[in-house]
Amino acid sequence: MRSRDRVLHGVPWGWASRGFTLIELLVAMTILTLLMAVAYSGLSAALTLWENAGRRAEAFEETQSAVDILRSQIRGALPLMYVPETVQIAPPPRLGFYGSSDDLRFVSAASWRDGAEGVPRWIELKSDAGRLIVEERPILPPSNVPGAAPLWHSEMTVFEDVRFRYLRRAQPDHDAEWRDSWDAEELRELPRAIRVLYKLRGKMETLTISLDYADANSKGYQVQ
Repeated sequence: MRSRDRVLHGVPWGWASRGFTLIELLVAMTILTLLMAVAYSGLSAALTLWENAGRRAEAFEETQSAVDILRSQIRGALPLMYVPETVQIAPPPRLGFYGSSDDLRFVSAASWRDGAEGVPRWIELKSDAGRLIVEERPILPPSNVPGAAPLWHSEMTVFEDVRFRYLRRAQPDHDAEWRDSWDAEELRELPRAIRVLYKLRGKMETLTISLDYADANSKGYQVQ
């Protein structure tokens, strides 16, 4: 047979009739599987990093929002006078503020439920089993005592092991000092600042908040 008879349209005769063998097909499928596995592994790692970054950003935003509300609420503590419900015929008005190391009660217009500019209400921040419990109650006229039923109640899981301290302004006979409790009936004024100590993701944090009405209250300003 002549050489031109062994060529079909420029392709050798043996090549024109040749297909893939089973071994070649298996090798190709194996390579394709490996490439897909590598691509999926890279995509999965990228998705995991993206989800973790999203969760961290969400947790940071939640923490910052909670800190901002807490700071605004305490900073705006009002020197509201109230009349305690006792058996006395005419009990003297008291300043609406009480503080211990794990319980803080005061009146503020800043609200966890309604935002920074709400209607003034009684606020209680209480540390219970490492959690921060927040309750907001209405002010009941004419005595200005807190209502029995809370307007809002929540457990703030962002903060752990919360503790409060109170700064008394300097007096003629002593310097300014931090206290573990605050008896407004005895001291007859708001503290100059409140320090909130709490644990955030296992790390101790400190938040020191000056009270807007502390100086005015020490000079006799009161809300009736």
